[in-house]
Amino acid sequence: MDDADIPDTRYIWPFRARDTSLRCLYRIYEWASIGRPLQVGYETQYFWDQTSWKVEDIPDPNDPDPVRYAVLAGFAEAMAICFNERIDLGLLKMGSDAVSNPHSRELMRSLSREQFIPFTKQHHEKAPSWTAGVRGPAERFVFQPGVCSAEIFTRGNIEVCGGGNMDSI
Repeated sequence: MDDADIPDTRYIWPFRARDTSLRCLYRIYEWASIGRPLQVGYETQYFWDQTSWKVEDIPDPNDPDPVRYAVLAGFAEAMAICFNERIDLGLLKMGSDAVSNPHSRELMRSLSREQFIPFTKQHHEKAPSWTAGVRGPAERFVFQPGVCSAEIFTRGNIEVCGGGNMDSI
């Protein structure tokens, strides 16, 4: 955790039992809006560790704020892209111990190169359908000046912290 001095509630059982993919997406937005890219990464990793959550299943927030709605859509699209990069490397969503999971390692070792690509493609994430119709603001909106923002956000006239480094999670 960075210097935010906020308790890490993600590890408390009642919190996890009531948590949802949409709540997690809003937390990613909140961390990004206050300029905390490290927390954006932690929250994205938390989403990845939830084996029952799929990016495409994030419900439409129908947020009344058009900028926030565009940023939420951008983060959902960015998560699908960066999760697919992980999956292409052979890292499947098999719980929080996916890298050292013996089943995962054995499965990857048993596949030939010809079997590996189709196998990983069937586990690919997709952006939620509601993100396709979301448009960014007409004027450029900058959360923090001088941030590295992903193309998903810049093409929607938004510069947001954490959007350019989600693929590093």
